Amino acid sequence: MKNKNTVNVFETIINGKSYQIEMKNEHERVRKHYNGGIKIYSCRVFEVLSEKELLIPLKRFDIVCDCNKQTYGAWTGDVIRHEERAIRNEIANLFNDGELKLSA
Repeated sequence: MKNKNTVNVFETIINGKSYQIEMKNEHERVRKHYNGGIKIYSCRVFEVLSEKELLIPLKRFDIVCDCNKQTYGAWTGDVIRHEERAIRNEIANLFNDGELKLSA
């Protein structure tokens, strides 16, 4: 079977810092949960330091889309730092507000 993963890349500013967001539609996980109305996307976030064009990776996490309600939520159960939790929630809010949209 062909690899049907799709990667969407976004650039955004959250709390005055620049971030690059990579959303990966993991086909196997989506197929497994889609009948229940849920899509799961693997999300990787990098803080962008423009002065050196350096990308600092943050911990990978999941964005969950409720296909029935068309709402997004971020998995935050594995973070301790408030800043990281806020970034994840803000990314979900950007999707909920329509500022970011996934292709395919």
